Amino acid sequence: MDDFIQTNFKDPDDWEHNFRDSKVRAQNIGQLPSGKEKLDCIQINYAPVRTEIELLNTKFWDTLVWTLKRSIIADNETVEKFTVESTEVLRKQPQSVEEIGEANKAHKKFLVKLSTFMISRVFSIIFIFFRTKCPNCKK
Repeated sequence: MDDFIQTNFKDPDDWEHNFRDSKVRAQNIGQLPSGKEKLDCIQINYAPVRTEIELLNTKFWDTLVWTLKRSIIADNETVEKFTVESTEVLRKQPQSVEEIGEANKAHKKFLVKLSTFMISRVFSIIFIFFRTKCPNCKK
């Protein structure tokens, strides 16, 4: 399941949608019967089935949290790499007209990269992570 989430969850909405689904599933699981029921001469115990379903949903939730954390760490590393690269390039003092043109091109390139990735993805994922609550937690 970890590999599936890592390869297919690219957009923050993917995690948010699945966190919400898991929370709804947890509420539906809470409505399942947990006691015993007698059917003619047979007694059926629903508790083991309900417990197993709860465990599977909790495992799914934990996997979502873990993959989201790894995604945040990877994005953080990308931000750090971007910051180091851009700082190194922009610290150089241009000495000629050609170097000024190259610095200007590098600056524009960094602005494009910043606007397309950093702001939208990183902040969206962090927002989802902190906004999401455990499906078994009380409101």
